[in-house]
Amino acid sequence: MTPIETFFLSFIFTWAFASLLSLYLSKKLGKESVSLIPCILFMVKSRRIAASLSRQTYTGNTFKIKLLGAFFILAGVWAMVTGVASLFLNLIAGFTQPSSMSPVLPLVPGITISLESLPLFIVSATVTIIIHETAHAVAAVLAGVKLRSAGFILLTPMIPGGFVEIDEKSLANKGIFHKISIFSAGSASNIALGLLFTLALTNTIIFQSIISPFMVRGEGVLVVSTVKGFPAENVMKRGDIIIAVNETPILSQSDLFSFMRNVPPNSSLSVTLIRDGLTMTVSLTTVAHPSVANRGFMGVITFDYYKPRSWCSSFIDSFSAVSVFQLIVWIVFININVGILNMLPIPALDGDQFMKAILEKVKHGDKLLNIIRAFTLAIIALNILLTILLGKLISL
Repeated sequence: MTPIETFFLSFIFTWAFASLLSLYLSKKLGKESVSLIPCILFMVKSRRIAASLSRQTYTGNTFKIKLLGAFFILAGVWAMVTGVASLFLNLIAGFTQPSSMSPVLPLVPGITISLESLPLFIVSATVTIIIHETAHAVAAVLAGVKLRSAGFILLTPMIPGGFVEIDEKSLANKGIFHKISIFSAGSASNIALGLLFTLALTNTIIFQSIISPFMVRGEGVLVVSTVKGFPAENVMKRGDIIIAVNETPILSQSDLFSFMRNVPPNSSLSVTLIRDGLTMTVSLTTVAHPSVANRGFMGVITFDYYKPRSWCSSFIDSFSAVSVFQLIVWIVFININVGILNMLPIPALDGDQFMKAILEKVKHGDKLLNIIRAFTLAIIALNILLTILLGKLISL
């Protein structure tokens, strides 16, 4: 199936399932707990879960609670400062050096998120939301703040969401430390998770341990795709396994990178590879690397070769390792970005509640908060506008 066909089938299945689930949950939880606007909005709100969590008490070391709260706050402050400063500096770059400006756009499935990446986005967004809202709930419970409700939300086309509704009266009785630790808990947890998963991207041993129940490291380099218009396009195929170049054994990507680092443009290469179980040799002539002019480039995107274990070889293949890696990349990307952007001081975000709690005892705090909100909204809007005007539209 094409990506568009897969998308529409997934869309129809998801909302059909949501409709059936809403009928079932309406009977179990009551109609007031379930909202459904077909293909647009599906929301489930549970007071029972919130009440159950609110009854939990922590009798352990209060120092540990304060230490965790301090971590939440420090991470939240870092995220807010980083977010505002990055947007401001990016805007300056857009006016002074347009080529160096990073695009700033909302994530919209089908527009800024390609249909091929949509499943990865949905899974990573779901993980992000679960961690985020759980952290808010845990921070509130540890601070002795009651929860009014907790729930799940699904927005069109298939964007998952979640929420924890905190009892405002219960929160109002708490000091500023507890308030801002609760508001920053979600973002802090997302950033921590993003950094944790970054280790799997930068450390081969950790990545291999994640997939080891299903796959084992093989010898060679898997061809994920070729770059259009470059030499490898005509001689290599997706799924080829490179095992040697000019008779130099290639056991991993690091071997291939080390070899190609010393290859200049216009060099003739003899590439030994395995295709459909058969060993063959193909020849090509390198061209200049797009980023390093004095280095040769074949135009191939590769990944370390992993073989499925025998017990699961019928339903996964070598590309499953690539998919896991891509999913981890998305989890890191979404968690770090949500962690930072959610702490921006604009209405509806945790950063706004965080800043409001800090300024509530400050003279003219309301006016100062509105100025901060207006400034932040302005630089976000200008970043998006400049991204569009400069033609820096992207699709992940």
